[in-house]
Amino acid sequence: MLFLTPKAVVSYLLSLSLLASQGQVAQARLLAPSNCQAADFELPAALVGAWTEEPLPPFVTVEIFATIAALKGGWSPGFASTETPIVARLVHLLDTMAWNCAAMYSSTWLDGLTKEDPLLRSPVSLDGITLHESKPRLLCMVHAWAAVVNEWHPESNTTLSEGLAAFEYEDVSFGFNSDVDAAFDMETGEADKDMLIDIAEDNCYKPKIMGAIVARQLTEYGRRDGYNMYGDLHSDGTPCTHNCRRYTDSTGYKIKTRTIYDTNESKWKKYKWTPMLEDNGRGYFTRQEFVTPHIGTTAKRAILSDEDFESRVAKDPRHNTNKYNREAEEVAERLRATATDDMKKAKIEFYDNKIAVTFAIFGSVASYGLSFEQCLNFGFGLTSSEYDSILVAWKEKVAFDLVRPTTWIQERMSEQEFTTYAGPNQGVQTIKGKDFESWARVMPHSEYISGSACVCQSLKDYTDEWMELTVGSLPGAPNSEFVSGGSIAVAIATDMAPREAPFLAGSSTIEPGVTPSSNLTLVAETMTDLRDQCGQSRLDGGMHFDKAVSNAYTLCEGIGNQAAAYSIELLGEGGWEDTIVDGLLPPSPDSSDPINPQ
Repeated sequence: MLFLTPKAVVSYLLSLSLLASQGQVAQARLLAPSNCQAADFELPAALVGAWTEEPLPPFVTVEIFATIAALKGGWSPGFASTETPIVARLVHLLDTMAWNCAAMYSSTWLDGLTKEDPLLRSPVSLDGITLHESKPRLLCMVHAWAAVVNEWHPESNTTLSEGLAAFEYEDVSFGFNSDVDAAFDMETGEADKDMLIDIAEDNCYKPKIMGAIVARQLTEYGRRDGYNMYGDLHSDGTPCTHNCRRYTDSTGYKIKTRTIYDTNESKWKKYKWTPMLEDNGRGYFTRQEFVTPHIGTTAKRAILSDEDFESRVAKDPRHNTNKYNREAEEVAERLRATATDDMKKAKIEFYDNKIAVTFAIFGSVASYGLSFEQCLNFGFGLTSSEYDSILVAWKEKVAFDLVRPTTWIQERMSEQEFTTYAGPNQGVQTIKGKDFESWARVMPHSEYISGSACVCQSLKDYTDEWMELTVGSLPGAPNSEFVSGGSIAVAIATDMAPREAPFLAGSSTIEPGVTPSSNLTLVAETMTDLRDQCGQSRLDGGMHFDKAVSNAYTLCEGIGNQAAAYSIELLGEGGWEDTIVDGLLPPSPDSSDPINPQ
């Protein structure tokens, strides 16, 4: 994908117009160098030129344009073959890093990791250069991206580096800053704030050094966030020193045996999730491994408390063989309907891609005229809610370890005949159970509960709550005013010019060139509608029995609401305006207006 004004990025940006503590803080030193260069805080001409030459909606600032281009054209291509829990973690870390750049260039905003004052704050201005504004915040993000990409996700290095070069960002270094690194204890990850302030002051608080600081901060957090990103631990929890495998399970996960009652034989039998066979179509076959089974017990949560996290337990579906057989027949029937329904197929593929889902939601929210900083705040909370809902889902997936429909049908109903989906481009035929397959890939983890349904419940709750908390506080866009108590519409696929429909004829990855037979449009009228479409797509695709979806909604309800409150609390006492009055923080906002201090 081309990074410099890629068609997909421009179309996406154009589409945004279609929808309607107070305390002791690590402050800047009073004395600072007097030779700061304004050029270090300016956006490159190539970026500004790319932005101005496109007929974008007026509320799409150059900083919003640059951020979307970097995420869609720089980072996202590298996520293509990465498993969902790892993508969610990486995107959450990127969004936290972005918000922390904004917080360090502010007077009152708080650190996304701690909800306390950031590691340091720049002065409001220096040598006539305004620091508390969007440009330094974006540039901080750019330098932080470059610092971490090779260590966090080298698969994104090529597209990100090409993109930054295309926009002609200056003095970008790929890798960490040794002076900044010296201010962090590599054993504990703790930062020497006084050292960081000295380093920042000596470098005029320029975005390159601020980006290096936040990059190291998030990297040290990520080293200890429980994902075992560097493979520091073996599967038995002991340290790994050589030839370590990234994201290795560190808990010694073993497939559980589930006891169910076999009504045909009148006795109890053991059944479990079974790794499925996959192949690349070129002779290589492999059995699945449960993706990151440890994260449900070892990973740090973004916003959920330990008590809340542990209290979220899915209802036991209490299956027996008769119930599984009945539900398996329902799965086959749903796939029969899917085989002849292009819209069902398109929804299954769309909701498989959580990056696409979050971009669709973000674009619809941005159409209400968010500022750059509001976009950063919204994005932080959106991915925080997604991240925590995945941890909750994974905890329950490991606890239940239930069998997938595909495995049950292939192994327990192997000779039974089903009139259902017969495979890519085969339509509906009568097949034996041993030949049954779902529409989309069955992911390498247990069936119960649905991680996608959990994610979409949390995204729904978050978006509705964040919009409610910001009523009256968004700059606004023409014909786009959010009404309290309502919800947003999400334009997932539309033929309204100038946005291309993402569901183009023949664009299916399962039936390329054939499905859909014509361009399809899709709008989720509310966030509840989006959640329901998301969950139903998992059923229509044959990946789940029905309780995995409905019980996931209950399990993850309210995570998004908490994430929205957390995001708004990051504004500290200064609100969106980041205002300090007469050297003092303003009074606490009125409870009926949590955004605008009175």
